[in-house]
Amino acid sequence: MKPLPPQVSGSHELVSWLNQIRQCVEERTPLDSVECPIDKLPNGFRPKPKAGAAGTSVSLFLVEMVYRDYLVCQPVTMDDDGRRVATITTRPISPLTAGLVRIAKPDELRYTGWDSTQRSIAGLTPEIDGYSYAIYPHGLALDGIKNPYDQRTVTLMDGAEYLADTIDFTEEAIWPKYVPGHTVICATKTTGGAIMTVTETEIEPIATLEQNDYAIEWVDLNMAARQFLPAYRKVKVCVSGQTGNWYVLIRASDAFQEEA
Repeated sequence: MKPLPPQVSGSHELVSWLNQIRQCVEERTPLDSVECPIDKLPNGFRPKPKAGAAGTSVSLFLVEMVYRDYLVCQPVTMDDDGRRVATITTRPISPLTAGLVRIAKPDELRYTGWDSTQRSIAGLTPEIDGYSYAIYPHGLALDGIKNPYDQRTVTLMDGAEYLADTIDFTEEAIWPKYVPGHTVICATKTTGGAIMTVTETEIEPIATLEQNDYAIEWVDLNMAARQFLPAYRKVKVCVSGQTGNWYVLIRASDAFQEEA
């Protein structure tokens, strides 16, 4: 691509006109940048494909910790016997261990954007399509976002069809569950920048309440089709002719067959 000629000067009537043409061409020439690289060709220019933009990167990760909206993972490979070949072999692993990658949960499994209390605080409508969601920490970490938030209650806000004001459904849990130190996920890195930015507070063992910010650019592709399902319930039953306590595990999605 040939460079623009310099501005012309003089008293000729074409001087002003030629300089205006030059200015118009200059204003319409794309500027090279990190976000949008430009290839300058002999007869023009074209946007240069940014590295990684042509196709997303999909990698395997081993889940080490389950947090409210994301997972703390490390890169992993698997051998023919299903063994996890980890990158980080020194244990125990802490949130500050070098080499860890923070990966967003699938949107439907997150607390943020779904929990009705959080939506109200954010100025959003608490209900989604007529339902409200209460998602529980189900953990003991003092820094709340470090709890898994893997259980929830769903409430139908208009239960008129069932002759009730509202209908509380059974508690639900994520299934299959994320098992720290075992679950392997497929994740992809987004090309549009960070999905979310999170702040973790190091309460223990650091007594200074150190805060660390992380921009999360990876997201779990949910190849295992994880979702919230009715949680199992332990029910005490009476068995004819038997003594002692007998129990069964049930959940609403299970199929049962009556036995004689």
